[in-house]
Amino acid sequence: MKGDYELGFLTSYCELIMTKVFLYGNSFKISQMIYDINFLTNIDAAEIILLSDIKRLYYTNSEIACSFYNTPLECVEKSDIVIVLKDKIVPPQIISMIIEYSIKKRKKYYIVDETIEIDNLPRETIPEKFSTKPVVLCVSFGAAAASLNCELLIERAFQNDAIKTWHIFSEKNMRMIENLKKNGLLNPNIDNVLFDSSDANVIVVGIDAAQTPISLRYFFEYITSINPDYILFQTDYSYNNRKELENVAKYICNRELDCWVQTRYYSIENLHIISYQQIPRVIDGCYDLENRNNSEIIKFDILSKISYPGGIKKYK
Repeated sequence: MKGDYELGFLTSYCELIMTKVFLYGNSFKISQMIYDINFLTNIDAAEIILLSDIKRLYYTNSEIACSFYNTPLECVEKSDIVIVLKDKIVPPQIISMIIEYSIKKRKKYYIVDETIEIDNLPRETIPEKFSTKPVVLCVSFGAAAASLNCELLIERAFQNDAIKTWHIFSEKNMRMIENLKKNGLLNPNIDNVLFDSSDANVIVVGIDAAQTPISLRYFFEYITSINPDYILFQTDYSYNNRKELENVAKYICNRELDCWVQTRYYSIENLHIISYQQIPRVIDGCYDLENRNNSEIIKFDILSKISYPGGIKKYK
């Protein structure tokens, strides 16, 4: 009897650590979710199930295996959990088919509906809050910018050092996060940083701008009082004008550019996104988002610049 119990426990444990997740939706959004799925969610994903018509080199999380199948029904069959990222692009008839088959096969399924507006974005925060804490500003622009992964890179760096943050994610990313929360899929450590807390050490503000850095001017109109202590700009691979970024930081944010991060994606006329999976070109002061080793360098740079008393100008 005891042996049966131990065998059952081991079987359940193995199933837990070998969770297979079928992700369906906009391929670019899926690629971002794959990269941080075990940090963003409370799922311990060991394998991601994908449709085979998606280019395999599009996904680069070396920690999680990806398997490809020809039809959505095969993907449901091979998975433990089904997550559909619903937006205006994903065909509703395919979503309905996936849900119906998931029910038939008794698979857990979740719909992350990004078409639903959320009303609890803390954008009208009292400006005084930003005058008493160091502020890290993460600005992403371009059709192929992976702002979710960039903001999570910053958040992961602080959490790894047990530094408490109040993180105001960009509107687009908050829509994703709130939907994950509604479905019970959000990592509690992410949930804990969404609300203003008196004991927060750092405030992180994320902004998704329009397609060009020039348009950033309009996005800064309502947050000029932030007066950031650290500025990180994140672009896609097609952008290479560092001087323009430096000017935006200088004349709009009133400080130097601290960090520039690129994705490995190209945008073509802001309509089509393609993957660039070769070794990125070397640009002085520019970091490859998909190189996990760079996260330690960026973390050190942020912490050294906002550490008291040298970097926090609010306390000078």
